[in-house]
Formats: sequence, C-alpha cells, structure tokens
Amino acid sequence: MSLNKINYSGQYLDDKYFKIKIATGGDIYKAAEAAVAGEMFLVTGAQPALYAAKSTSTFSDGIADYEIYKVKDLTNVPKIKNVSLMEFPGNRTSDSEDFLNKSSVYSLELDDTSISLASDISFTGPFTISAWVKPDQTSLGMPFGQYSASNFVLRYSNSAFAFWVNGTDHVNGTASFPNDSWYHVMVVRDSSDLITLYVNGASDASFTHSGTLTTTGLTSSTYKYIGLSDEYAIWDSDKSANIAEIYNNGIPGNLDSLAPLGWWRMGDDDSGSGTTITDQGSGANNATIVGNTTYSTQTPE
Repeated sequence: MSLNKINYSGQYLDDKYFKIKIATGGDIYKAAEAAVAGEMFLVTGAQPALYAAKSTSTFSDGIADYEIYKVKDLTNVPKIKNVSLMEFPGNRTSDSEDFLNKSSVYSLELDDTSISLASDISFTGPFTISAWVKPDQTSLGMPFGQYSASNFVLRYSNSAFAFWVNGTDHVNGTASFPNDSWYHVMVVRDSSDLITLYVNGASDASFTHSGTLTTTGLTSSTYKYIGLSDEYAIWDSDKSANIAEIYNNGIPGNLDSLAPLGWWRMGDDDSGSGTTITDQGSGANNATIVGNTTYSTQTPE
C-alpha cells in the first residue's frame, strides 16, 4: 500500500479488502464510533496512531461497545510503508501484505536456553549483525553468537554491551543500558576492517580486526543470555548506511527490501510454537532452540 492510496480529504476509500479513514483532532472515541469491521483508520494530532476495527462499533447510553486495536504509535515514524504493524485479522491481498504482516508479534524468552544453527556462519570481509534484546541479567550473558575460542560473540553484563572475536580481541561499549528495556544492537565490519558496535542506532564503540569470523549459533550455550530476544538478522555486507531503516525509531521493520542472509523472527513465522526458528533470509539456515522454549508477546515498540 503506497501513500498515494490514502485520501487526505477526510473520506475513506476501499483498497480492495481494507479501508483507510483519516480522523482529525486526535479523538480516538469519535473515530471509533464510525469505524466498521475490516477498516483501519489513522488518528492525527499530537499523538497520531493507526487503529484497526475488528467488529462494528456501536454505542449505547454513551458507552462504547466495539473492538478497536491500536496498531502502532506513528509519532516518529518517517515512512508509513515501513511501519511495523500488528497482524490484522481478515482478508489480505498481495497489495496490502507487505504493509500489514511483517510486524513482530512474538519474541523468545531465554533463560536456561541456547539457539543453535543448522550451519555455521563465517565472514571473511564486511558483515552486519542485528538483534533486538531485552536483558534481564547482571552477570555475563551472550545474546548473539556461540561462545568458543574461534567464534565472535555479542556480550552483555553490568548494563553494557561488548563485541568479542576469537576469544581475545574485543571492544567494550561505553554507554549504560540497564536491564528491562528493549535495545537494538547492531555490529558492522566495513571494507577497512573497522568493526563498530551500535546501540539504538548510535555508535557506541569500535575497533579494527581482520580475518575470518565465525559463529556456530545464534545464542551461546556457555554464559547463557537471560532475557527476551527478537528479530535477529545478518548480512555478509556493510549495512551501516541502512541503520536508520533497520532501527526504525525503535520498532522492528520489514527487512525484505534489505535482503538479509539470515533473518530469525523468534516465533513470528512459526506461530509462536515449537523449537525451530525458520530462517526468513536467503541462507535457509534454520535455528533450533535447545532447552526451555518460552515465547512471549512482549515485543519492541
């Protein structure tokens, strides 16, 4: 769905199975009063948001009786076509599929758990890794990568992130990122072998390291990470120019256009069940949960 399909005159139009309505003034209750099943509507004002109506709205004695869902806060979203949206009940067409169904619905809760890969992943040149994490630990944990002397790992302890390679060379982040909040962590190696650690879209630290870097798992079976994980992705290229799109103001977006080599959505493509995390990237490298399997509906937003 493109921007030119939205009628800004205040009317709604039928885009096959979905309708868009603009409600000015930011009053969700007035907007909901006119909403019908299968319709989505945008509330403007100081805190704009997109809403979806699951059933017809009716009012009796001033009491609202309807099912209306807030889809996402749109306050700081630069591109409406890249907004991550909840999966909306009802029919979808190929035109609206990209707009609607790439939201993060599930995350994975890790405790006495690790995530293995069907095949090792190695980089000889530029690469990018991206992960959304909500830590719940002060001791050392490794939210990305399998610990060994020859692997790379993303580490978290004492409210700080670090990136280690081959068990020795590393860079420690300088900023504090306390427990119980979602963070987007991205590590990039460019063509000059400079490795930069980014957190929430901003550079946190960097160092230089050349040579082959490998991981045999998404999370480690040693120094296990405790917390929530969501939307892991890797590229065998430098994606630093796309960091604003990947971070997307704190809301995981649709990565299809960026063609990741690996993309593990932590339950969204597996109905939030089972021990297999299907790789949605081009590498077809499915991951397997080893240990307790607990999915959560807490996601970055």
